[in-house]
Amino acid sequence: MDVKFDICFCSPQKRTRQTCEIIYKGAVVFDERLKEINCGEFEGTEETGEMWKDFYKAAENGDMGAEKINDFMERNFSFCDTVSESCKGKNILIVTHAANIRAIVYYFQGKPADYDFSSTPVKSGEMIVFEN
Repeated sequence: MDVKFDICFCSPQKRTRQTCEIIYKGAVVFDERLKEINCGEFEGTEETGEMWKDFYKAAENGDMGAEKINDFMERNFSFCDTVSESCKGKNILIVTHAANIRAIVYYFQGKPADYDFSSTPVKSGEMIVFEN
């Protein structure tokens, strides 16, 4: 799909910055709200089913240094509100992390009650298109 973007928003973290440099050659707005969720003491540990269960339990209250899931969702929704209000009718590229993508897809799908946060809405390097 050949798309011309009017603006690009990107997480300021290293991995996303590197990806952005490869796929987009225009001016980029680095937005702190697109940073990946802070995993606290879980950062860098082996990703097992048990680890994720423990992480999500900790993220409910911000235990073990993990970012509270509600805070994470709210900062992503704040980003989406900004984009919806200030970029109407523009083609926007957003380069961010998997959990952020889930929150952004949830927002732009109208926050459905049956949304599956464990699903992967996009594979690495793929694009999702929303009408704004």
